[in-house]
Amino acid sequence: MAYAKPQCETEPITVIGMSCRMPDSCGVDEYWKTYLDGKSVIRPHPDGRWTTEQIGAMGNIRIECGFVPCSVDEFDGDFFEMSPVECNFTDPQQRSSTEVSWEALEDAGINPQSLAGSMTAIYSGCWTQDYNDLIQKFAPPSTGELRWYMGNSYAAGAARLAHIYKVRGPNLGVDVACSSSFVAVGQAVHDLRRGAANLAIATTANLIIKPTYQNDVVLSKDSRCKTFDASANGFARSEGVAALILKRLSDAVRDGDRIHSIIMGYGATQEGETKSVGTPTVEMEALAMELSLRDAGMKPEQIQVVEAHGTGTAKGDPLEIKAISKAYSASGRTDPLIITAGKANIVQIGIQTLNPEIDLTSIPAIIPLAGNIPWGTAFDQPKVAGINSFGFSGTNTYIILQEAPKSIYSTFGSVMKSNIITLSAKSAEALSELVDNYKTHLVYNTDMRLDDIAYTANVGQAKFSNRVAITARTNEELVHKLDAKNWSSGIAKKQPKICFLFPGQATQYKRMGSQLYDTFPVFREYFDLCFQTILNMYGLDIKNALYGEEVTHDNLKQTMHAQCSIFSIEYCLQKLWASLGVHPTIVVGHSLGEFAAATAASLITFEDALKIVGGQYKLVETLSRGKMLAVSANSETCLALVSEFLKERPSESTDWMDIAAYNTDRQTTLSGPFLVIDEFAIFCQNNAVKATILDASHAFHSRALDPMLNKLEDILKTIKPEVEKPNCKFISSVDGTLKSALTPE
Repeated sequence: MAYAKPQCETEPITVIGMSCRMPDSCGVDEYWKTYLDGKSVIRPHPDGRWTTEQIGAMGNIRIECGFVPCSVDEFDGDFFEMSPVECNFTDPQQRSSTEVSWEALEDAGINPQSLAGSMTAIYSGCWTQDYNDLIQKFAPPSTGELRWYMGNSYAAGAARLAHIYKVRGPNLGVDVACSSSFVAVGQAVHDLRRGAANLAIATTANLIIKPTYQNDVVLSKDSRCKTFDASANGFARSEGVAALILKRLSDAVRDGDRIHSIIMGYGATQEGETKSVGTPTVEMEALAMELSLRDAGMKPEQIQVVEAHGTGTAKGDPLEIKAISKAYSASGRTDPLIITAGKANIVQIGIQTLNPEIDLTSIPAIIPLAGNIPWGTAFDQPKVAGINSFGFSGTNTYIILQEAPKSIYSTFGSVMKSNIITLSAKSAEALSELVDNYKTHLVYNTDMRLDDIAYTANVGQAKFSNRVAITARTNEELVHKLDAKNWSSGIAKKQPKICFLFPGQATQYKRMGSQLYDTFPVFREYFDLCFQTILNMYGLDIKNALYGEEVTHDNLKQTMHAQCSIFSIEYCLQKLWASLGVHPTIVVGHSLGEFAAATAASLITFEDALKIVGGQYKLVETLSRGKMLAVSANSETCLALVSEFLKERPSESTDWMDIAAYNTDRQTTLSGPFLVIDEFAIFCQNNAVKATILDASHAFHSRALDPMLNKLEDILKTIKPEVEKPNCKFISSVDGTLKSALTPE
């Protein structure tokens, strides 16, 4: 097996959000504490979990498993817009996955409402259908099998999430028994890498909805999983619900996401050649590990820890260790491989006696017999772990995880003197609870930056009708105002429609956008992109033209400087608003502003917009100069004034003026030669009509530009239409109609 990356590079996939319900744990932080404490989570079943009717002849037999601490029969259907009837027929596993996936999105700083219409993929890995069994046993036949299917099938579980989030990406329900969740994650990794999706939600759920009895050959009779121990006699059943939000590494870095960990490689095999279905073998388990290593482009000695599947059986544990030995025995290993098993860690404390059939010397490896051991790495090496999972249907899977590199995070000082924090919920009661949660979180997490808190609250959470907004300069002030209810509040009946208007020529001025550049990293990032792109395309330094030490207004009178600067500021402004969660419903641009508006609507790319802006104004520079005049009159009055003015000119005169823009019913813009515009401005003033000469170098939007039209058309023909779905509606300022695509004409 060659551990080299294939020619086609496989990009790492990041985990940017996560949430869970685990035994004794409602959330990732609680589960981590439970894991570190190593306490047993095996308990008798919760009161009210099932009825005597469901237990039947077994009576009040004691059933011990790892149960989640939250109620599995409670669900806020109104929040997810599910009717009571739909909720009743929906498997609690699907209901819990819905809640946990929402929490994972919020953990990722992603507003779940923002996913609508996106190529977000959803993968759900499950393998039990206890609720479906109960439905078929107790539900009236008249309710119909279709309703049963839509509430309990694996396919419907993933489809329901797609329906709730209104997404368009791949959607798949997976059942390969115990390793279903890994296959779901593996499929997400595959589809993200090949570009089938831009974001993925992977969920899994296993709830014990009906009585389960420890009478199977693989289940421990004493309900304790003693992985690697000589007394191992099977595994214990436990519940769990989890969701991961996954994104390509390059996208996560670009978007400034917090990264929990990085999936470097995934491998899967099937036990198809055994005597019976699903019988495990050393060869196939080892092959899944080797495939994952190859997918990650790593050598065995680069992996420091392996999290074993850990069946907790006398034969299964040694077999898995042999598979690990086959995949990881390497001459280059300097430190022993650490092998752990999380399921054993939360059902008992430590290993009493290592299974004598387990041989660790050939790897070499160590298994912690009790307590914790340090996970040390070389100074320049990241922590890397392999995680093993296989199901009794014969599907072996393996994932390689690496810690997030700390160097990808940019650290900025506080950029806002005062922040606005917005919170919302679907009801007044829920909003009050949310406020209390924020207060508690802020009190116990004093090191959090207020800028980050505000950004996540404003951008990364859904917006509902009951709202409050608070301004604060410090975390302490925010807590005080939340406690005192010192805020602005209200009920939003519907989402307002927003229009962005992008102005054109003559709006430029010295140090335009400098405060935004100094204050907002997002604005600075996109302005620097504009600066570098324009410098590469045209050799033009717009940063110096706007912000340089010797900046004068004359710099910005030059057509190329003016046009590229205006476009850049407008482009950066709409990116800044988007980063703050403000998205237009409609965009319209005036003259040059149409190009920034078109990029905001995803009708053309940023690069193509600059190609047009720079290209057309390089052509403009070859033409004779002229002037433009804003006249405070409607077009009819303006034409009458022009006609009267030209009549007074000598008969042999070739003077002319064109209407450049019908701005409003009270303002019209004219273009023409220098002397004509200057004299007409005086003529207007003499006739009590206000007229203002604009800061423009040429007679734009007039016959003066006709000589360059053929060459401009050649530039426009090189532009490829944007393939993305338009983000908003685009209104053409030429004819006032909606445009869903742009053409050279």
